[in-house]
Amino acid sequence: MKRILLLFAALLLAFSILAGCSNNAAEPSASAEPSAPSPTPSATGEAEEVPESAYPLVDTPVTFTCFWPLDVSDIADLAECQYFQEAAKVTNVYLEFQNPSGVQIGESFNLMVVSQDFPDMVKAFYSNYSQGIDNAIANGIVQPLEDYVEYLPNYMEKVNSNDQIKINCYSDAGHLWGINHIVSPRPQGPWAGPVVRKDMLDKIGYTKTPVTVDDWEEMLTLLKDNYPSLSAGPFQLVAHGSTSTCGTLTGAYGVHQTGQFLVKDKKVVYPILEPGFKDYVTRMNSWWNKGLIYNDYVSEGFVYGVYSLATNDKIAVFDTIYNWLIVNYKNASTDPDFELKAVPLPRLNANEKTHVRQTNAWARTANSLCIMTSCKDIPLACRYWDFAFTEQGIVLGNWGVEGVTFNYDEEGNPKYTDLVKNYETGVNSAMTRYVLFNAPGLCYWQRSYQVIDPVCVEACEIWDESADSEWVFPDGPVLTAEEGAEFSALFSDINTFVNENVNSFVMGLKPLSEYDAFIQQIKNMGINRCIEIKQASIDRYYNRLNIIGN
Repeated sequence: MKRILLLFAALLLAFSILAGCSNNAAEPSASAEPSAPSPTPSATGEAEEVPESAYPLVDTPVTFTCFWPLDVSDIADLAECQYFQEAAKVTNVYLEFQNPSGVQIGESFNLMVVSQDFPDMVKAFYSNYSQGIDNAIANGIVQPLEDYVEYLPNYMEKVNSNDQIKINCYSDAGHLWGINHIVSPRPQGPWAGPVVRKDMLDKIGYTKTPVTVDDWEEMLTLLKDNYPSLSAGPFQLVAHGSTSTCGTLTGAYGVHQTGQFLVKDKKVVYPILEPGFKDYVTRMNSWWNKGLIYNDYVSEGFVYGVYSLATNDKIAVFDTIYNWLIVNYKNASTDPDFELKAVPLPRLNANEKTHVRQTNAWARTANSLCIMTSCKDIPLACRYWDFAFTEQGIVLGNWGVEGVTFNYDEEGNPKYTDLVKNYETGVNSAMTRYVLFNAPGLCYWQRSYQVIDPVCVEACEIWDESADSEWVFPDGPVLTAEEGAEFSALFSDINTFVNENVNSFVMGLKPLSEYDAFIQQIKNMGINRCIEIKQASIDRYYNRLNIIGN
């Protein structure tokens, strides 16, 4: 224990500094290896680490029922997960899981809501309940936890350590609505970005790193001119509307690619209405006419859809995700020289930074858990989940069991064993089987760097240095039931209309002379009302701190 406490002390300073930082504060380098966690001060003053003598929580085993969507092929029941097995040994509390997967997730969730037959706990209720969490609380479905904080001392330490964490852990009405997935020691970095065929570029003497959009055009032109196999276009543009990376190139123009809204200075922006989006479409149309964009980019899906194209030399520049896929591209290629390299997200000017990429939330509501009013013992349920935020629980939740899934190195840092790093069915399966993965708890997200190839780690660092998420719509704002119904009725048609037309403009199926009429039609369809609704949710989101107090 002494060794662990000394190990954790270093992170205490970093965590306390982060508590006072704004969104504009400089972030630590993604390359920094996270050390194991340390206790942090509670909101009420002194740290209130639950003493070891408090465990087990009960003398006689208690079992709670828990709805927990699961979509990992080699684990049928989350009860197989090492974390829950070890947590049960400590607490004497067990979870009996309902683990729907695939298409069953939505069906099972809806059936549960319609029948009002709830288990003790439900994961991802916040993000899936269409009427909003405050309605669920008002209707007596979800148990608010602000009256149970005495049973959550360690969780509340983390909640109150940072305003960005705190704001996501409370509802618009000021309720502590559940147990959240809290990210540490800083917001999660990018998980996807652009890569290039380095071997192809090396062979034609292009050795510089493309930084600007102009650099990209130069690079793509050289690839097309020198490789007949790329005659259909060397760049796989992510089709507008694709739920993928938010768009490699749109961020350079200060906009978003998927139809998602942005927030600039707490004001909601619909990217399509921004002047930068027309500039983006105009530039992409120019690239299309020059043969720089793969001619069937719309039908080829992100990552998996381009897999065969990339490994068969049909494209040379595309987006991918950070983990094993980069390495698998090389393994799948028959070309012994095949080499991918991550490049920065492009910007218009070399001295600028892109402010649009994937979300970097401090707390991820989609991975959260609600304790339902149907719970047989709410205080005990709170105490059970509070264990996940204790020193012991954080180590167990992030790295597992010492000597089995991790060992400490000479510097005292936890390192995964080969059992995790070489897990047969991949990283996500390994994480799901052994630790808390996409789950309530304090997640040291850089742990995943240990189980991926160094080239993938380098990719994350390159993407991280070139872009942040300052303008990305935050995780956490919710619409009321009335707002949700109105927004869906309006935006569904708008989004379909926009996706079809943007891709048509890029491919020259519609002339750019009709672009202004396109924008007017979006306005006629009610986009300004959609912005108003989103703005109301953002205003309530930022007002949470005023309601609950800083």
